[in-house]
Amino acid sequence: MIGVGGTPPNDEEVILYIPQGHRPTPRPIWMYREYNAAGVWTIQSKSINDGTGGAGNYQTKLMVAVEDATLGPMIYKVEDNTGEGTGSVGIVSQRRAPGTWTSQLAWEADEQVGDAQPASLINTIEYVDPDTDERIPWVFTRDKIYARRDGEWRSILLPALRAFASEQTGYAAAVHNTFLYLSLGGGLFEQLSNGSLIDVGPTKGENLPFGRRGEVVSAESYPGKMFLAVDHAQEDGAFGPNQWSSILQFSGHDSIDPLYEGGWGRRIRWTFVQRIPSAQKISSGYEEHGMVSRLWFQEGGDLMWLDLARQGDNPLTDPYYQSAPEGLLYMSRIYANLDDRQKVFSSLKIISESLDGGPGVGSPDGEAWVEVGAIADQVNPSEYPPIVGGFFNQSPSQERFLTDYSADAVVPMRGRFLSLLLSLNIIPSRNGGEPVSIKAALVESLLGLPVKYAFSPLFLARDDELDLNGDPQDAPMATALAFVDQLETHADGLQMFTLHSVSPTLHGKKVIIAAPEIRPKAIASGPASTEEQTAKEAWIGSMNVIQVILN
Repeated sequence: MIGVGGTPPNDEEVILYIPQGHRPTPRPIWMYREYNAAGVWTIQSKSINDGTGGAGNYQTKLMVAVEDATLGPMIYKVEDNTGEGTGSVGIVSQRRAPGTWTSQLAWEADEQVGDAQPASLINTIEYVDPDTDERIPWVFTRDKIYARRDGEWRSILLPALRAFASEQTGYAAAVHNTFLYLSLGGGLFEQLSNGSLIDVGPTKGENLPFGRRGEVVSAESYPGKMFLAVDHAQEDGAFGPNQWSSILQFSGHDSIDPLYEGGWGRRIRWTFVQRIPSAQKISSGYEEHGMVSRLWFQEGGDLMWLDLARQGDNPLTDPYYQSAPEGLLYMSRIYANLDDRQKVFSSLKIISESLDGGPGVGSPDGEAWVEVGAIADQVNPSEYPPIVGGFFNQSPSQERFLTDYSADAVVPMRGRFLSLLLSLNIIPSRNGGEPVSIKAALVESLLGLPVKYAFSPLFLARDDELDLNGDPQDAPMATALAFVDQLETHADGLQMFTLHSVSPTLHGKKVIIAAPEIRPKAIASGPASTEEQTAKEAWIGSMNVIQVILN
């Protein structure tokens, strides 16, 4: 659907056009408007297929509005069909200038888009001619992109599209900054730049788990960012009760962050930004909903929205921005170079703005404070025990212990990851409307290394040592130094061995060795009658043998 005409918000010629397709039966384009009629808010809707032409002229699959450089606003309706009721085959376009509520202008003649063969029309969008920068309509099919350049439809040469031909080609499309973005099959989201497709989507360079994969189904541009709706864990194109959708925030080629997650089986298929200028005055009856812009979306059968910061405003300093009074924070299993190992979580520091520093919680002492509950190794636990100290009330930063260290026997908070519940409490009548926010949470922790058994056997290394069969060693191992060098090579390469021991407990263990420690034992000389004496060395050494696995 598209909205064209007039000057919002009070012009009665602002009309919303809703295409309804023509298969399996012809369905007309629908018109809708709301306007102020002499102080009375009036809502009207009607079909434009009523006594003004045949069904073939007033039905379509998609519509797009384009600001033509010469003709001004133009409406294009684009259809793919097999000639049923229209006589045209393949993708066909017609255009006209917007009419009024009472007088709809006639559509111009059919314009063929591509070959006159049955085709699959996916989406349309207004973008620019890459040579002239004039605004023109673009059309996406399963494996091609068309643009109406110099008065005729031309194919954009992108052979790579054929490798990903699907119903997802351009299903989600948006113009962000000066680039055109479109979806491809398999969760790809591409930037069209100088005739090339550059992958910028949520799956870029990531081996995502199956539950996080999915198709990009909607894209909406906003100053400084773009919002993507994604269907996760799709199987054979079906969306069942165990699937879910999410909205992601795209702010650069390597910055795509989760913004909202929908419920199970509640599909998000459509997004739209309602831009509310910051200078617009809203009556007091609506102030409680804020003066920010809204990201509207359909989730299941519900129409919902998320508040967005006003254009150019910082949400942390915008008094009309709706903040969440309570939120969950899950620490990653791998962060700050601490991997998936047991950790002792020592303290929590909160970076904040405008906490009042009052002596207590709530009236009559406190005005703004944060209560924190924490638990280790649990997601969505039934309760979050409060941390030591109970609350934070100082800005810009304050640190609290997560464990009571006053007792002799301390049971620390430990685990592989930490879950936090942060509750922001404000008494508006007391803090003068000062915006309060939490900017960051820092956790101090200690890493516990895994424990492995280690053994320290002694060994003797001598020049001209015999092997286990009583024969002289081969040349590479004929000296004490060569023997020790070989041990160091095994240690550097983390070579694994099977330990053979007289102890049945140790026998058969898989081990690695550390670099040996050695000291001289003795030096022997050859016969004094020879012209040349040969020194033979013997070394006593020890090395650490470290268990890799128990069995």
